[in-house]
Amino acid sequence: MRDPSAQAVAAYDEAERRRWETAVSWYPIRLVSAPSRVDVFGGTPEGWASLLASAGGSLLGARQDLVLLDFTEHDVGGGLAALTAVRGIPVNRIALPNELHRIDLLATASTDECAELLAEAVHGLRQSTNHADARALHADLLNAVLQRLSGPLSFTRIAAGLAVLQGAYEPSGGGPLHSAEVERLSAYAGTLGQSEFTLKELRFLSNTLHLLAVDGGARRMASDGTEPGTGYDSPWNLRGLTIVATFDNNRRRKEFTDHVLAQELVRALSNREPQGVVVVAGADHLGLQTLEAITKYARRADVRLVLLIEHLRGELQQLMGGTDSATFLMCLRNHQEATTAADYIGRGFRFTLSQITEQVGRTLVTGGAESWGVQHQEGESWGSSWSTSRGPDGTTKSGGGHHSTSESWSRSWQETRKWATADSETVGRTMSRVYEYMVEPTTLQSLPTTAFILVETGPAGRRIIAGDCNPGIALLDNVSDRPWPS
Repeated sequence: MRDPSAQAVAAYDEAERRRWETAVSWYPIRLVSAPSRVDVFGGTPEGWASLLASAGGSLLGARQDLVLLDFTEHDVGGGLAALTAVRGIPVNRIALPNELHRIDLLATASTDECAELLAEAVHGLRQSTNHADARALHADLLNAVLQRLSGPLSFTRIAAGLAVLQGAYEPSGGGPLHSAEVERLSAYAGTLGQSEFTLKELRFLSNTLHLLAVDGGARRMASDGTEPGTGYDSPWNLRGLTIVATFDNNRRRKEFTDHVLAQELVRALSNREPQGVVVVAGADHLGLQTLEAITKYARRADVRLVLLIEHLRGELQQLMGGTDSATFLMCLRNHQEATTAADYIGRGFRFTLSQITEQVGRTLVTGGAESWGVQHQEGESWGSSWSTSRGPDGTTKSGGGHHSTSESWSRSWQETRKWATADSETVGRTMSRVYEYMVEPTTLQSLPTTAFILVETGPAGRRIIAGDCNPGIALLDNVSDRPWPS
């Protein structure tokens, strides 16, 4: 006969096994603060690709349009594009600068907007505030060229106009400029100052614009000085998923393309052209000023902005914890960047055993006392008495007396000895309140590729959550379709 207690133990173990097998292990993360900007610091291209596939798939599945500007040259949107295509959602992929002929970044920009856009992009190549005067001069020169061009704006035509100001324009086979435009530009060149600074900056501006003077290579001017219609679509108005990736073996051309595309995004957001979500991957080199401008106009246009930044250093540290934003921290190998991230996550206090004391002692007391004495007592006493009586025959008188002497001696002696022993033992423990990193820098340095730590301030206060963005998690068992109950 089986022992009832053994049956109870087996039943309990079986119930626990079933509970663990059926328990939910993964929960989706929901941003409770609904931030307008999400910053992702650290990580690798593989980790970013996983994050985009997981989060972007959910957004596209919810019928939101998503535009990805990929500056990483690692195709971080490839996985998301594959998942999106399977769902039957449109996927638009544009590679710049090779496919500038497919889009017209300057088509919807006014003369002033285009001049400022290009001036800011050229200034972004220098990443220095010491060239503020040069930026103003670039804007003036570009504005002067654009006002004298009568046809549609393109990088080829703008570069040709700057070449006219330099006196280096040599039209061949008709050229991108009409003769009337060349005349107007030549007339303005005669009024242009000939200072060394002006000529130097004009040469730099012209050389930079020529980097992208490949968008109209197959186009020729019509007889009236205008370009034939192209029917190109703006990347901001395409539906579904749009990936605009930049890649070029010429590093200056690649970087200039990035800055032009970033400034075009600023212009498009200021005019409320994009909708849904805009993701900028590899935004490190754009600079704080450009990223803040993108953030400002994205919030105004009610567009959620996601910035993927590889390194947490320099002025980009100022982006952390910005107004109406949430922060994802992925693997940060550099110890200084990991320490900065740990400081941002914060410190928590706890009571920690800081000291243990133990004291053992013994007290020995010994002593003695001795006393002696002699006592002598001596005394003497005497007295007398008499009486008188009268009788019939006469008077009778009688009397008497006494005397006594006493003497006594006594001797005493006393000796006392005492011993006392006392043992004592004291054990003490001291607890102190200490502040330590909630997440150690070494933990941030050793995060797996797809792991992250979310720091968000919501209605209930600040929360810190560890998570994983591996898309394969959705295929596991025991995955909830609802966030963790808060």
